[in-house]
Amino acid sequence: MAQSKRESVIQRARELTDRQRQVVTLVCDGYPNKIIARKLRVGEGTVKTHLHAIYSRLGVENRASLIDALSDEPAQTFSDKAKNKKGT
Repeated sequence: MAQSKRESVIQRARELTDRQRQVVTLVCDGYPNKIIARKLRVGEGTVKTHLHAIYSRLGVENRASLIDALSDEPAQTFSDKAKNKKGT
């Protein structure tokens, strides 16, 4: 993935909801949807719905491109702390 596209995905990842960031973290850790659903105590369909919303918001096409863009990023890169304004 080109560096500028990757940076754009990382920037948009900071705008995800808390639950979406949890899903992204688990996907990047290599968990399948079924296990993600168990860990988050939601249905597998809910995980799929979150993933489709994540792909759309980040401008990625699928799980592989999501992982390619974010897997090397520490989770705190797009955590609550990172989305807060500097100096607060």
